[in-house]
Amino acid sequence: MKDRDGYLAVIDVGANIGDSACLISQAVAGSFLCIEGNGDYFSLLQDNTKRLKGHFACVNAVCAGIPSPFAGEHRRDSWRIQPGQTC
Repeated sequence: MKDRDGYLAVIDVGANIGDSACLISQAVAGSFLCIEGNGDYFSLLQDNTKRLKGHFACVNAVCAGIPSPFAGEHRRDSWRIQPGQTC
């Protein structure tokens, strides 16, 4: 898309504090959907993306609330996938 349009549409699942979005937005214009499940990181993500160029939508979510073959467990600074459970 960047080569064709000069613009990117990015979905960052597990966006953390927005570090990936920051790096990408410095290189190319784009729209970003940043999804982060940890409330503490989500607050930092919102603050950090306000300072960046581009259009940013931040969502605080872990699961869609529907049955899934995977569920997560929060450990330290990340989520660990646990197969065989539901969200």
